[in-house]
Amino acid sequence: MPAASGREPWWRTQRLPILGVLLAINAGVILLHGDPRSQMPAGARSPAARQAKADAAAATAREPLDPLAGMRRPGRVQHVLDITIQAGQSAAAALTEAGIARDEAGSAIVSLKPWVEFRRLRAGHHLIARLDADNQLVSLDVVKNAADQVRTDLEEDVWQARPLNVPISTIVTKIAGSVKSSLWEAVVSQGGDARLVGDIVDVFAWDLDFYSEIYPGDTYRVLVEKLYAHDQFVGFGTIQAAEIVSAGTVHRAFVHPNQEGKAIYYDEQGQSLRKQLLKSPLKYANITSQFGMRVHPILGYSRAHNGIDYGAPIGTPVWSVGDGHVTFAGWQSGYGRYVQIRHANGWASEYGHLSAIHVKPGQHVTQKDIIGLTGNSGLSTGPHLHYGLLRSGAFVNPLLQSFERGAPLTGAALDAYREQVKQLLTTLDAIPVAAESTAKNGSEG
Repeated sequence: MPAASGREPWWRTQRLPILGVLLAINAGVILLHGDPRSQMPAGARSPAARQAKADAAAATAREPLDPLAGMRRPGRVQHVLDITIQAGQSAAAALTEAGIARDEAGSAIVSLKPWVEFRRLRAGHHLIARLDADNQLVSLDVVKNAADQVRTDLEEDVWQARPLNVPISTIVTKIAGSVKSSLWEAVVSQGGDARLVGDIVDVFAWDLDFYSEIYPGDTYRVLVEKLYAHDQFVGFGTIQAAEIVSAGTVHRAFVHPNQEGKAIYYDEQGQSLRKQLLKSPLKYANITSQFGMRVHPILGYSRAHNGIDYGAPIGTPVWSVGDGHVTFAGWQSGYGRYVQIRHANGWASEYGHLSAIHVKPGQHVTQKDIIGLTGNSGLSTGPHLHYGLLRSGAFVNPLLQSFERGAPLTGAALDAYREQVKQLLTTLDAIPVAAESTAKNGSEG
């Protein structure tokens, strides 16, 4: 469009002077630096030279590519080895057989020992080794399962180990069944495991002796957490509610965490299941001799048997039945390795024929602390634990005693607990009790 004044733009009228200035600049550059084309290699300007250059580029494109070119890992780690421990193989052997220097593997393993019991690693556990560009070990993971992983890293020539924080997700599952031979068999047959059996025993340990008070036909129902890491089942968590019917008597437990978050169990009315003393000092065992008069198996004559004998393999953990102070820990004649503990309200407990003692005289212990291991020391015909109970200095039958309960819930805590119990009880009552099943890890929901 023409300018509003009707005159042409200034640059149109000055085209010839501008062109002259540009030509003068180019001429000056050539005079000062010479003709750029003269600086090209001889023949480079010819068509033959251009074709040769194109052919060289095509040949380069056809050369084999380095498969790692452009794919190197950023940073220090250049290679990662996933090593599966084989049967009979140690962690150190697995690493060295994978090509890692023995001294490097040894140093990494030493740093992990506060977190990992290497003698307990089994076939199928994984080692994740990370190497640098010189194939030197710079990081090592020990993976027992998706939730149990520990890592050590080489930082400034020092190995630094730590457990890995693996996110855990939780759902609640229902498990129920009927006892045919033992609670162990009944729970495992419905998808439980040894840890869950132990937790059920712990919950009812104050009210039930699982060696003498569980019978064929008894039933159980449990609401328990299932734990997952990266969508992989890794074990059972906290029992939310549980019921055992033993010889027609119903025992129920509902969780209510204390202020520290520890799971504490109460009955439907908010009475604590915890009592001053446990019914038994062992989780798993069979009663081999009752309280009362008997013919001594070694001495050969009748005398009072002031306790209960539990048959158990040597090395089975023995726990204190209650809080107290150790009054004796050592060798005691026919009892062999022996521990006695004084409890409140005139109670005392004793543990004989141990293979090892884990406490000292005067030491304070709390309920369920491990005080020793079962054995066969002293006058004994086989591996077992002698457990005796005294009240005011006199022996009593441990199986016939009743003990004081812990403090009940009160006030607002009791009100909140009752609302919680209503929901859990409804769910618990709706669980069908199956006599047999091949369910795996319980039924979800």
